[in-house]
Amino acid sequence: MADLNCGDFPVVAGNLGDQAQIRMLPWPYFPIITNYGNHPVVKNMDAVMARFASTIDTVKAVGVEKIPLLMTSANSKVMGAPVTVSFNDLQSDLMPEKFQSGPRAVGYLLEGTFTSLYKNRFPPQGFKKENMVEDGVKNKIVVIADGDLVRNELSLEDGNPLPLGVEPYSQKTYANEALLMNLLDYLVDEDGLVETRAKEIKIRPLDKVKVKQERTKWQVINLVVPIVLLVLFGILKMIWRKRRNKY
Repeated sequence: MADLNCGDFPVVAGNLGDQAQIRMLPWPYFPIITNYGNHPVVKNMDAVMARFASTIDTVKAVGVEKIPLLMTSANSKVMGAPVTVSFNDLQSDLMPEKFQSGPRAVGYLLEGTFTSLYKNRFPPQGFKKENMVEDGVKNKIVVIADGDLVRNELSLEDGNPLPLGVEPYSQKTYANEALLMNLLDYLVDEDGLVETRAKEIKIRPLDKVKVKQERTKWQVINLVVPIVLLVLFGILKMIWRKRRNKY
């Protein structure tokens, strides 16, 4: 799965003397998740960074409610496995018309009564049928199609682990740790969500695709419109002063 709302990847753009010049380029296989479900566990959640995330398709399960938590942006692209990933993709422009799969879920909360895989089947060899629990008690499971979501990056200076969610090159802090803590709070104590809603929000990254498409429009609005308003104000003031002096 690839997404235009993505993080950057460092590539060597050349050398200055003995020092390699690193350039950060958009890498669509590192989606930045800002599209969340309506569940309280992700309420007011800041951006989360994933790496090589996959989409999740659910199947019918009686007694289990499937609640989407994390979704990609509208500018995503789903590719069937296996997928050839090449750094040459960094050299080409990411065209929005090639990313038309729409929002896709990469994380679900499953709530309900889970049924044993061996219900109505012969149990595994050596396992006694009377010891098997065919239907469990009501429970909760979170499934996220990216293990890197809870992986710490390493510092470029000393190689020590960075806090969860810190990107080593840009030093941006994403909400991976806050998401993990929210999920743990909810899974072990549903009432703990009152505290998770008050967690600090550090960044609010913009939609990169929308920024690129509307960049010229907002530049004109911010640069030209104030000047036009000042000129109009000066003309009106000049007309008012002429009329006042005339009478």
